[in-house]
Amino acid sequence: MSAIHEVIKEAAQNWLKLKDELESAERHFKVLDEILKDMMHESGITTVTLDEVTIELSTPARRSFDAQMLKDLVSASVFNKVTKPTVDTQLMDAAIKMGAIKPEVVDKVTKKTEYKQIRVK
Repeated sequence: MSAIHEVIKEAAQNWLKLKDELESAERHFKVLDEILKDMMHESGITTVTLDEVTIELSTPARRSFDAQMLKDLVSASVFNKVTKPTVDTQLMDAAIKMGAIKPEVVDKVTKKTEYKQIRVK
């Protein structure tokens, strides 16, 4: 085996070990994050100061909109200004497979961006 192959193999082993540790830490963090938020919320305590760091609980509200109702209540012009059409990849693939969208159309509207990915099998 070549020296570069050994270096890559060692780097891959370190990568896999750190990936496992990261996944474990993320699982533990997610649980602790929920526990801490719940405890702070239920107790009414919104800030905790640790040395030079302050942890603060906030309760912002996420907004969502009923697009159909909005469409019924505003002009088409306004509706088009505040909404974005998107293409659902799975529905697009199904339409291509069924022949509803021709290959030449697919070629014209598809932009592919390559990226690097490591997979564990």
